[in-house]
Amino acid sequence: MLMTRSRSKLPMTVAVAGLLLVAGLALIIYGVVSRRPASLGTQTQATPATAPTAAATAAPTTVATTAPTTAATAAPTAPAARIPVAVSADDFHFRGKWQVVSGMNDGRYAGMSARSLIPGARLIVRFVGHGIRLYGVNGPGGGAGSVAIDGVMVDPDVSFRARLKRPHTLVFASGPLPQGPHRLSVTVNAPAPDRRRGYVNVESAAYDP
Repeated sequence: MLMTRSRSKLPMTVAVAGLLLVAGLALIIYGVVSRRPASLGTQTQATPATAPTAAATAAPTTVATTAPTTAATAAPTAPAARIPVAVSADDFHFRGKWQVVSGMNDGRYAGMSARSLIPGARLIVRFVGHGIRLYGVNGPGGGAGSVAIDGVMVDPDVSFRARLKRPHTLVFASGPLPQGPHRLSVTVNAPAPDRRRGYVNVESAAYDP
């Protein structure tokens, strides 16, 4: 009985072994096929991917748009400007009777002026430069004076008269003078026969050093 049962199982074992063999061969063939290129006729060789060259990736050349340097564009150096120097009544030298008015807030330089209505009264300002301008307070009670530079009369009739009061009014300008020390003087004139005495009211002077 035992031998008969062993013989009956042999065909089945052979069949199972055959199936396993077939399945193994199928797996091997599938693996080989799947690794082959899809089309042998059009197979191409792949070029390894390389990083772009430095020349290809460099940023475009930028043209400089910055302004030229200061040294390249600077204009030729100009001589230093000479700032006018202003002097008020404190800097005047007086001959005769003068009244110095201070603390005025009406536009007078330094709030001051010096005035006189006595004919022959004189004020003097000394300066070193090449020109001078004289400012006064003009008004209804103004008179006239004469201006001399370095002892030479340059304007015999400088008026300080105006319909309304006008501080810091330019009453005289010398024009160009030789560079150097100078002396400007203002003398109160006698009134005209048809006028009463009037003030020569000098506020300040500005000279060009």
